[in-house]
Amino acid sequence: MIARIWQAWAEVSKADRYEAFLRDTIIPALKAMDNGPHDMQINRRRDGDLVEFKTIMWFDDMAGVRAFAGDTFETAIVAEEDRALLIRFEQHVKHYEVVGSFAK
Repeated sequence: MIARIWQAWAEVSKADRYEAFLRDTIIPALKAMDNGPHDMQINRRRDGDLVEFKTIMWFDDMAGVRAFAGDTFETAIVAEEDRALLIRFEQHVKHYEVVGSFAK
């Protein structure tokens, strides 16, 4: 399994709107994709005057990541709606091979 991890920061005043955009627009769009991730997690934390968001998408393998993101799979896919709500974001995505997990 591959974890695709990306971070972005929003002003506190826009953080709730960005979270809602991810939850209400992005996640349904990803669920509807044939080549999208099989899961996505949204993480949020206050970071001074900003709110940091860390998203994690799970794919079965790198072939799935490439099917989703194309040949430039390490470049972040950032919608215009995202850009309007964010103060900054990572330009590149990190991919990790998941070598263990725990669920209770």
